[in-house]
Amino acid sequence: AKVLEIVNCDALTIRDLRDNKIKKIYLSSVRSPRTADFQQKTDENNSNLNRQQIKRSLYEIPYLFDACELLRKRLIDKIVCIVTDYIQPVNNNYPEKIYCTVYIENVNIGEVLISKGFAKAIRYRQDNEQRSSRYDDLLIAEQQAEKCSVGLFLNSSGLYRIVDMTGDTNKERAKGLLNILQRNGRMDGVVEFVASGSRFRIHLLKDNWIISFLLSAINCPRVERRIPVSSNSQQQQKLNPMNHLVLKH
Repeated sequence: AKVLEIVNCDALTIRDLRDNKIKKIYLSSVRSPRTADFQQKTDENNSNLNRQQIKRSLYEIPYLFDACELLRKRLIDKIVCIVTDYIQPVNNNYPEKIYCTVYIENVNIGEVLISKGFAKAIRYRQDNEQRSSRYDDLLIAEQQAEKCSVGLFLNSSGLYRIVDMTGDTNKERAKGLLNILQRNGRMDGVVEFVASGSRFRIHLLKDNWIISFLLSAINCPRVERRIPVSSNSQQQQKLNPMNHLVLKH
């Protein structure tokens, strides 16, 4: 399969090269960082990570950005080998979920995440057999990460500081940075979100700024990020090419 998008540090969008279909898959037995991983290390009265205050989980949940960046650099546009471990059927309002072990160049990417302390292995009841086919390797990787005090096992916040220049409340602030951006010339950034074929949200890596970016002299209609399969295929064609070309690149 070819990796198209890093949805989260435990979920990917891939193109199955056997039938050319696009699917969302989840890493088996890999638990992404949570606010609780930070709150356990801080006094509850002083914690800045109240669940209700979180607006950008990618930057406000410890090590989530690091985990997603690792996956982006290692997997985007790469061909990977996928082993389907189990499928969680449709449950109430929750859709079917495909849980897999993902390998790139014979390396288990879930094990890499956990070994760096960017994720943890999910714990199961003894009678629950729905788990990764390499579950023991994940547990060993977590033990090594804890022993080496890395990532989630390190005595630090693990927060990634960014300056958000998007939204109506930051318009004047963003205008004030225009001259700086023009003087800097070409800059490196990662496209976080594609609103349309000409409008993006970009993370500028050097200064950790989040900006809204519009292609000059081009105007494309906005469409939903997640378009239902039954919707107009012309809408999908307008958005999908830009998603595949620039999202998380």
